[in-house]
Amino acid sequence: MHARLNECGVIPESGGQAGRFVIVNIADVKIDNKLIPLERWTVECGKVAGLTYEGQEHPYELNYRFGLQGDGVASEPVFVFRKPLMRTVIPN
Repeated sequence: MHARLNECGVIPESGGQAGRFVIVNIADVKIDNKLIPLERWTVECGKVAGLTYEGQEHPYELNYRFGLQGDGVASEPVFVFRKPLMRTVIPN
């Protein structure tokens, strides 16, 4: 996740991408009764990559639930990041 978000934070020299948004749809998972905090890790990785965390949007409702089936509608949070307005320029 860190590598992908770090790549999103890079503003190419030919740019025009500064200030745009990066949207990530991800949810924590539980494996063998152990919670894997993918949501927290995503926010931390985005910040380390130089993106500004703008917050969490309303959950995205899923048509299909992976893993054990349960009652109700499955949903995942949507995390919103903004690319920096200025950053070290990486030539193409």
